[in-house]
Amino acid sequence: MAPSLDARIDALYQQPFSEFTAARNALAKTLGRDDAARVKKLAKPSVVAWAVNQVYWRARKSFDRAMAAGERLRKTQIAALGGKSAKESDQRGARAAHQQAVAAAVGEAARLAAAAGVHPDAEQLAVAIDALSLAANPPKPPGRLVEPLKPAGFEALSGIRVADVVPNVEPRTTNLERHAERRTPNAERRTTSRTPNAEPRTPNVLDHKRALALAGAEARARDAAGALERAEADFARAKAALDRAKNKVAEAEQELERLRAK
Repeated sequence: MAPSLDARIDALYQQPFSEFTAARNALAKTLGRDDAARVKKLAKPSVVAWAVNQVYWRARKSFDRAMAAGERLRKTQIAALGGKSAKESDQRGARAAHQQAVAAAVGEAARLAAAAGVHPDAEQLAVAIDALSLAANPPKPPGRLVEPLKPAGFEALSGIRVADVVPNVEPRTTNLERHAERRTPNAERRTTSRTPNAEPRTPNVLDHKRALALAGAEARARDAAGALERAEADFARAKAALDRAKNKVAEAEQELERLRAK
């Protein structure tokens, strides 16, 4: 019995990285018009996505372990954000197990890629497998990833909306606020110890200026932290785009060399 088209497409994603396009075109030539059109639309995976696919096809235990660890960690985080009781030790255990499983899968991806003569960036592999393992709805069917998933935020925590969680979260205390809290009780003790029955001291202009300066410094610190996070995210996206461009150049050069050799 001839293999189904889905099975033949699965086999296509198991081909060596440099042979995907040729294998896809060869497969399309053996099919009817509709099926051929479907196959021709299949995009070649990036080198990172291809390496992640190979873990699924050739190191399934490692792949499944990373996906299961990611699912456990995601559920633990959802429970914690939803206000359900969760031991801190359970959360630490889920994080540690996930980190170990992702590291093992990254090692397999790098090994399989090196054996095929390609060398994807290890950090990008880690980000890709981490994001895939934590995805609420990973792409189906597995093993056909074309581009790495983007690292997900709160929106990936299925069933939890940020608006539902924020009201129950205690406000984060900044270092400046903690410093002010440590200083304030001492200042109050100094003003009351001398004359226990004295009326509370009215803040003077200098105190008011200090409070304004403190508030301004905290606001600037928050703005600077936000700008840094946005800059880091922009840098990561630019670096990923640069790496993809390098891979495309390398592929084009390889294709040019094959054409010249004919």
